[in-house]
Amino acid sequence: LVESGKIHDFMELAQGHFARGIEQRLADRPRAAGLAAQRRAALAQALAGALLSLLTWWIDRDTPQSAAEMDELFHGMVWSGVDSAEGPHLSPAGGRPVERQGAQPSKP
Repeated sequence: LVESGKIHDFMELAQGHFARGIEQRLADRPRAAGLAAQRRAALAQALAGALLSLLTWWIDRDTPQSAAEMDELFHGMVWSGVDSAEGPHLSPAGGRPVERQGAQPSKP
């Protein structure tokens, strides 16, 4: 793939494929139910990129971690990211926290 110059096309296709799968799995999980659809889609893209980056790092360095250990690492990152994505978010203009769609107001 690298020699043919198609690696970028492959990685883009793979990221889209993984992102769609991740987005669907997040939509099906109660733990991620509070995420708005657009936020879930953005998170899925980010996680798909992280998955491919982690996979590339693991293969390129011939690390001693097993596939199961890498899977555990990735899923730990996923749920850490999902949990933090559900908290209050800063508004683009004022820097004040804004509430997520369907979230309970935060207390000062």
